Amino acid sequence: MKLYKSRLFPKFKNELIKSKINRKNYKIYYNTGDIRWGKPSWLINFKDFNKRISQNGFKFFEIDAMKYNDINNLNDWKDAIRKFKSI
Repeated sequence: MKLYKSRLFPKFKNELIKSKINRKNYKIYYNTGDIRWGKPSWLINFKDFNKRISQNGFKFFEIDAMKYNDINNLNDWKDAIRKFKSI
């Protein structure tokens, strides 16, 4: 991603536009990297949505890594436990 005027733009626009929706079956945990925000009309067609964010960029929220943890592997889990214990 490239930051320009407080918006993020994908570096590999063509790959993003050609990509498919990741339909993993998460039963308990949700990957915040897979959440899409926008008007419902934008989200009907995933390819059009990717074109829109490739052309216009998108706003984002910075998340404090000391308060929130994305858990993808055992080391991430250990970091989350360490943070929880420090509360």
